[in-house]
Amino acid sequence: DARIQAALAAGCDMGLVCNDRSAACTALEGIANLELPNQERLERMRGRIPQIQVGETLSLGNEWQAVKTAIEEFKNSI
Repeated sequence: DARIQAALAAGCDMGLVCNDRSAACTALEGIANLELPNQERLERMRGRIPQIQVGETLSLGNEWQAVKTAIEEFKNSI
């Protein structure tokens, strides 16, 4: 969360946290009370992305779930 706060303080519109769910949750909790001056612009950029809260699971559909299951089964078979 310190890196995200530093990026926002430096003028970045957002910070990226990839491939680490716990780090993403920590970052979101760390900035929960920060004033975000570019929030309106970010909302316009967001478009139709579903709004989810920290800890919620995003449903990606049956096809995605089938592919995920196939990959997990393959990984477990080797």
